[in-house]
Amino acid sequence: MDLADPGEVEGALVPVLADVVGREQPLRVSVPEALSELPKIRQVLEHIRRIIAPL
Repeated sequence: MDLADPGEVEGALVPVLADVVGREQPLRVSVPEALSELPKIRQVLEHIRRIIAPL
């Protein structure tokens, strides 16, 4: 059974999470110094840096 939302036209786009989407979200990554030299960890950290650089 498919029930439409009351007060909304069927098929209309309804905004959700308006107070979350588009707002600044902090990102913190912590890695122990000894592990930060491991190739796989270094690669993950570099990948994260490339993703957030344009932001």
